[in-house]
Amino acid sequence: MKTLHDFLNELKITKRELDKARQYAGLFKIQKPDGTYVKGSEALVEGQLEIFYALVFRPHNRINIVSCTQYGKSLTVALACIILTCIKRKKVAVLAPTDKKTKLIMRYFLEHLGDSSLFFVQLEANTKLERLRQEERKERIILRNGGGIYTISAQAGNSKKGIEAAIKKGADIVILDEAGLIPDEIEATIFRMIAGRGEHGCYVKIGNTFYSEPPYENFYKSTFDPRYLQIFIDYKQALKEGRYTQDFIDDARDKPMFDVLYECR
Repeated sequence: MKTLHDFLNELKITKRELDKARQYAGLFKIQKPDGTYVKGSEALVEGQLEIFYALVFRPHNRINIVSCTQYGKSLTVALACIILTCIKRKKVAVLAPTDKKTKLIMRYFLEHLGDSSLFFVQLEANTKLERLRQEERKERIILRNGGGIYTISAQAGNSKKGIEAAIKKGADIVILDEAGLIPDEIEATIFRMIAGRGEHGCYVKIGNTFYSEPPYENFYKSTFDPRYLQIFIDYKQALKEGRYTQDFIDDARDKPMFDVLYECR
């Protein structure tokens, strides 16, 4: 298993940069299964911190992440988006295949926006965090510092309108969550969002390779593309990090798509 240390060595990351990543993660309060809260720097396991670091510091402007299911990807992405928007003043667009998935990212974002005054102080004047959390269909948040996040669903019926609107807004960082389930035509359209931004534009894909042929081959192809920074986390790593138990994996082996969802093949 490639460790976080190996990952950072490959990218020639300094201890100072890693300490900064942990410092950022430490601003969050993560609830444990027993109901207690710990700092994000203590809660995030190595693979999650690897994803967090890659999104926040963007050592490459093309990042491809293949990870086993229920690893905590959505939470980690949301935490990174808070740092990007509230502290680094970036505009982030998150595209997911369904309304449900985009709502999950935004729910995590709003849930942890109140973890530090460094975050929620960036809300527009007279904007109440609790009211935002109650808005079920909230898709866009623009902050006082110029940063912001908006989510886009590729779900049939509303994808074309939403994507065209998103392209007009522009974004510094575009994240495709569950990229393996986003059609190639839509992926090509969303890719245009970073056109013209050069080295300042960052394009991130996260998910599992459910398909390897059109019309869903874009994620499979980027998984083998040397232009992307590749992050790979399978069930073996998750097991060692305590994200899974051996009993759970033994049961999961009898379920459909174990090779895709857990072995990440």
